[in-house]
Amino acid sequence: MAGKVRLSVIIVNHNQSNILRFQIAVLENQVGIVHSELEVIVTDDSSDVSEVKKIGEILSRTSLSSRLLQQNGARFWATRARNSAIACARGDVLLFLDGDMIPEVDICAKHVSLHASVEKQIVAGNRLRKDIPLRCIEELSSDADILLLLRKLEISDPIIAQQ
Repeated sequence: MAGKVRLSVIIVNHNQSNILRFQIAVLENQVGIVHSELEVIVTDDSSDVSEVKKIGEILSRTSLSSRLLQQNGARFWATRARNSAIACARGDVLLFLDGDMIPEVDICAKHVSLHASVEKQIVAGNRLRKDIPLRCIEELSSDADILLLLRKLEISDPIIAQQ
């Protein structure tokens, strides 16, 4: 019997399968939460046909509960894509990732824990900007390499650095 889904991770994607594979790898290796309590919804916003195929292949290889939602159109409608994912999410808590965000290995447990510890139902955080040169992504040989690369390329938030 499958466990109750505690967290739905919603990823908005537009032609970013090269990063999605790393997002899924990190989600598969989350600490503090078991796979049966986690679902991944990739909501694709008008990606090229070849990209949609790659996204489907990535999701077919994961051990996580996952699904792909698609919307087609000439414009990027991230809000509409997120709303479609919200409508079908099964988790008690929702975690939103943009297509260029690679989370830390404990983000899921921390997110669920924060929701359990506060009265309000919205938890918001800042993103630490990690600019990854495209050539670096193309040179990676395995999904595990991305975490080391991210830590090497981390650029601290200038607002935090000034405090």
